[in-house]
Amino acid sequence: MVIIDHTSNQVVSTYNNDGEDDLVSVETLAALNHNLFAVGGEDGIVKLFDTRSKKPVSQQWHDHDDFVSGLLLMRHKLISVGYIL
Repeated sequence: MVIIDHTSNQVVSTYNNDGEDDLVSVETLAALNHNLFAVGGEDGIVKLFDTRSKKPVSQQWHDHDDFVSGLLLMRHKLISVGYIL
């Protein structure tokens, strides 16, 4: 996953599956504000990221039994859609 500054076309941050970020295939993404965004992956986990850091922040939720298919921010609530047994 790469963050690019569209005004300068420069890569700002790179998140990869090098064992530290522990990213799996990202299925969906939602911007929460100008610094925070959430991603949902095929592992059923929603992770919170801060663009000012190269690692996920400590917040993550594993509430899905399979992949997360959608994320939506409504007011102050993050809604995740995915498979739950």
